[in-house]
Amino acid sequence: MRRADLSKKDALVETNNNESVSTSFNKTITNIVISVLTVVGMFLIVGTSIYSAPYSSGLGDGSANNPYIILNLQDWNDFATDIAGQGNVANGGAGVYFKLTADLGSENPADRVTRPIGDGSYGVFFRGTFDGNNKTVWVDINMSAMSLGLFCRLDGATIKDLTVRGSITNTNQCAGGIAGHLQGTSSILNCSNYAKITANTYAGGIIAATDNGAVVTLTNCHNYNTVTASQPAGGIVGNASSVISIKIDRSENYGSVTSNGYATAGIVGLITGDRPFVNIFSCVNNGVISGDYYVSGIVGYIDATQKAHYLSPFNSYNIVGNYNSGTIKPLNEYVASTCMAGIIGKATDAFKEFVARTTKSKNKIFYLVIS
Repeated sequence: MRRADLSKKDALVETNNNESVSTSFNKTITNIVISVLTVVGMFLIVGTSIYSAPYSSGLGDGSANNPYIILNLQDWNDFATDIAGQGNVANGGAGVYFKLTADLGSENPADRVTRPIGDGSYGVFFRGTFDGNNKTVWVDINMSAMSLGLFCRLDGATIKDLTVRGSITNTNQCAGGIAGHLQGTSSILNCSNYAKITANTYAGGIIAATDNGAVVTLTNCHNYNTVTASQPAGGIVGNASSVISIKIDRSENYGSVTSNGYATAGIVGLITGDRPFVNIFSCVNNGVISGDYYVSGIVGYIDATQKAHYLSPFNSYNIVGNYNSGTIKPLNEYVASTCMAGIIGKATDAFKEFVARTTKSKNKIFYLVIS
């Protein structure tokens, strides 16, 4: 073969090799780009979280229409790890949806949930949406924490259609059946607590306390077990502190609520804030409420630090259509308690005119016993 032909052949082979290398390189780049876009797409779909894998059921993508499925105790513990920031979910699950599809635990204490969502510290919040799907979580949670509940702290979260049974005890500060602390715009809907709640400070059958200008909505929530604290306690909410607004409707307490401090009530122990918007209606207390002072069936103490909104055109205080059929009594039957009532134990001066104008005429006291 002539030298010129050989040169042409070598050049053709080199060209083919270059084309092969170029094609392979382009395919590699394309695959990398597709992988990156897929991950980014997952991030955008799920909000602020990226899961390397779903829970044991293998179902769900964390969206509203296809939530992550929590099926068993292992899933619950993985969920707790994720929200604590030690797993695959970021920012407390903000924008992520979870759904419980089976009861967790049983009457046997050995089978119960012992790990709450969050560790009770200030920096760990649940910020997603949890659908209890009308299931029950049996708990045996006994810890020393700043805040304790099935969910320790909520911030911009929604919890719905969930029942808690068993016991929750905080030997340090506050405890609630569904949540310890709540802040941001958060809602608890159609939830019931049958767990015994014991706290060293605040306690509530549903929520122990609120923080940082919370906007709180509780609808159709019920407490059926004892709530015990050394400071404000309520069958539904213990201490609604520094709220922007609080709305509680169609909620009931059947459990005994006891505090050796101030502000004890069947629905809310204490409400404070700078002219907070308060809406409490169609709520009922059927339990025995015992405390040292500011004791009542619905609200123990309302402390509006500034002039109340009733002086403005806004109707910001609506405490109407509530009923007390429970017993209101001193903690110590031999010592007279201060400020005991069927509906509101005490209100600050800014609130008194409102109380006189509306509360007495629109709420009912079925049964009041002062021992």
